[in-house]
Amino acid sequence: MKTSSSRATEAPLPLKFNSFLEMIMNLSKNVILLGPTLMALSGYGIAAPVSDASEEAAGGTQAVVVTGVGDHGGDSWIRAEVQKRINERPSLRFFNIVVYAAQQEVYLKGLVDTAMDRELGEAIARTVPNVKNVYNDLAISGA
Repeated sequence: MKTSSSRATEAPLPLKFNSFLEMIMNLSKNVILLGPTLMALSGYGIAAPVSDASEEAAGGTQAVVVTGVGDHGGDSWIRAEVQKRINERPSLRFFNIVVYAAQQEVYLKGLVDTAMDRELGEAIARTVPNVKNVYNDLAISGA
């Protein structure tokens, strides 16, 4: 006894529906790639999530502001630039120096080997444009 498959007798999907499906598939590919990209950019201080308090209270979503490379002077750019310049120095590269920036003020935290390394970290932070003040909380190991 032969059984027929219901798929064999189904009519093809309308053309409009197929193009709609293609559009959704393309959109989902872009959204899937956008998430990791924004996470990577936020690590460099180029993208940051921003939300409106009224939207958040209503269960809204967050927007992402991409500041771009030309945003010289913003806190995220200052933090990224100080961190980059510290990591470019061989004597400081391997220390776990954490850089924070708020209202154009830089905060350095971590552990270094010598007082000279501590002073160098602060001096580097002071060379970044638009830095108003540097708070050096770098501790010297063994001190």
